[in-house]
Amino acid sequence: MARGLLLAAFDYSNAHADEFHDWYDLEHVPEREAVPGFGLCERWIDVDNPKVAVATYDLDALAVMRSDAYKAIAYDNLSVWSKRVTAMCDR
Repeated sequence: MARGLLLAAFDYSNAHADEFHDWYDLEHVPEREAVPGFGLCERWIDVDNPKVAVATYDLDALAVMRSDAYKAIAYDNLSVWSKRVTAMCDR
């Protein structure tokens, strides 16, 4: 059972949809799944506006967000691809 939850929402209207989905499926989620303490990662697309996505990430504890493993892929250490895609999104 998750003891923490990370919730993220993106409006990727200014991004290329194919690139956004490829980035999310091929880099973003696999990076997080590899971090100890991350559990189920799910994403939903808005029915009324398919350029809006909401994602949830189950965490073993909120401390996962401060772990060295997470810091290595997040915050100032985002990949070039992550920086490019997220710069085109409203969060």
